[in-house]
Amino acid sequence: MLTTADVTEVVLQDLVEAEKRLRELAEAENRDLRAALQLAAYTFAGEEYEAELRKDQRILDRWTPADWMAFFQRVAPVGRGWADHRVLAERLRQVVAERDALAAEVLRLREELALRAQLSPGIAADDDDAGAAAGGEQRQEKPRHDLGPAVSFRWPQVPKRPPRAYARYFPRNWDREGLILALISSGLCLRVEIGELIGRRFGVSGRAGSVKRLFVGKQRSLEARGIIYSEVHRVGRAGAMIVGLTDLGRKIAKACGWEVVETEWERLKRLHGGDRQLKHAAAVCIFAYHARRRGCKVEVVPQVEGPAEPDVLLITGGGERIYVEVEAGREKEAKWRNTADLQGFVALCAVNDRARDALVREIKSLGLPGRATDLGALIAEKDEGRLWMEEW
Repeated sequence: MLTTADVTEVVLQDLVEAEKRLRELAEAENRDLRAALQLAAYTFAGEEYEAELRKDQRILDRWTPADWMAFFQRVAPVGRGWADHRVLAERLRQVVAERDALAAEVLRLREELALRAQLSPGIAADDDDAGAAAGGEQRQEKPRHDLGPAVSFRWPQVPKRPPRAYARYFPRNWDREGLILALISSGLCLRVEIGELIGRRFGVSGRAGSVKRLFVGKQRSLEARGIIYSEVHRVGRAGAMIVGLTDLGRKIAKACGWEVVETEWERLKRLHGGDRQLKHAAAVCIFAYHARRRGCKVEVVPQVEGPAEPDVLLITGGGERIYVEVEAGREKEAKWRNTADLQGFVALCAVNDRARDALVREIKSLGLPGRATDLGALIAEKDEGRLWMEEW
């Protein structure tokens, strides 16, 4: 049974063979065309061509298609009886176009080969990757938890051009795609949030198809080129598309001079349940996004002393610090008491209004003060700019 490595090796071999065949075909056609041009020159304008050869013996190698067309148009005007020279010129243009198409195909295959080499384990690995594998250490990016509110966002600096070593991955849209990479490098992970920032920067809708296609799609999206990854998770009726940098994306970001930090999603997976609580992690990311939209600074999985394990720390515009639990379940008496001991009250974000009502009743039955909101209300913007739906 073929393994992934076997299939990858076969694909790479096929690409190499295809590139070789195309290159040989292009070179053979180029030689034949130049020979045909030289024969035509001797046949229809032998004296003029001999005069050009006396000036430069390497015409056959040096003249471009434009030089050949200029020569034939100069030595064989319509008035001298060669009325079909324009047909020859048009055919020459067609041949040049065909040659350029072959060259473009070779370039595409080279790019695909390089991309597959970047994405395939054990193929064309960089020295730093090989060193990490030999040492057996898992790379840990430096975390940054205070991402700042989107309403007063500080834009990252994006170079005017992609790094030269990776320019082939960005034939167009570098200004937008580079900003996407910079935002992910800063710790953001929700496609909708990054899309909104892209829209704000370039004066378009963040939900427009042209913006969405920059992230994912079958052809030239960042994901299709192996620069970012994406995964979608459902939280109640809401969906969250999570994005992050692949190894190739991290290399590009570092080549741009950006500090690559772990995203909120990566931090949640590392410190708060890993792959066992993906739905809960997605809910936390959605809440963090909406809290930033309402002017808060956000830290996911904050470290505190004591038994409390809050999901989020908010710092409001007025400087108030609020530890929040993002919950979908019930019967969390110990959790509510620990949160109240930490800050004097419970702050809760539920998945929807029904879950919020049930959890608020549970907290009130313990005699604990608090405030509550839910993702459904935040997404529908029922709060009129407020973060909390109720306080008691």
